Amino acid sequence: MRLYLGKLLRKVTNKHLFANQGHAELYLKYRPTYPDSLISRIIEYLHQGRVDNKPDGLAVDVGCGSGQFTRSLGQHFDRVIGVDVSESQLASARLVPRSNIEYLSGSGESIPVSNGSTDLITCAMCIHWLDFPKFCDEVQRVLKPNGCIAAFGYEMQCCRVNGKKVEKIEEAYNKLIQEKTKPYWTPNRKHVFNGYADIQLPFENNKSRCHSTKVTSKTTQKNKRLLFCSNKES
Repeated sequence: MRLYLGKLLRKVTNKHLFANQGHAELYLKYRPTYPDSLISRIIEYLHQGRVDNKPDGLAVDVGCGSGQFTRSLGQHFDRVIGVDVSESQLASARLVPRSNIEYLSGSGESIPVSNGSTDLITCAMCIHWLDFPKFCDEVQRVLKPNGCIAAFGYEMQCCRVNGKKVEKIEEAYNKLIQEKTKPYWTPNRKHVFNGYADIQLPFENNKSRCHSTKVTSKTTQKNKRLLFCSNKES
């Protein structure tokens, strides 16, 4: 049984899992949305230090999947582009159209937009799959001065039934994830398990700034860790 479980988990936790049509359909149906507080925190950070009142032009959502977070950005930007390596995921995202949103094939290591064109880059629960050095080169290439990147993920914080925390269920869940199945996840998943705490984006020169914070959704009880980096205008 242990051998079978190992084979099964190794099969279903490969990142290429997300590319097929069946999983794209499941993502569109079940992937969680994000709280308004998360969007507000990102927009607040983007606007820090601005000296003009120009509207936000372009946001690029890398690893957009079926477009849950991409659609949230549509309310705040003139134009939004969702980028994903999976044509099946992009097809699912296009089933929920918005007039100012388009979906393009691409990756975090090859973002299909022009140099210096982008106000905001987001990575919703996907930065742990990316080649960090290549991705950061692309971030530097496409961001405008004072543009920023927001990368975030989530994990179950607690289990509640009728609004009350059920510790035994939470303990059983944590034991299943941390002890039973954790050895079978891909190495990239370690970043999710530790809340992205050890992800270091290489923007440490005097033209950029980075920090992290946390946002908790009361409705979903999912803890979200944000990483912000901003290109200061020189």
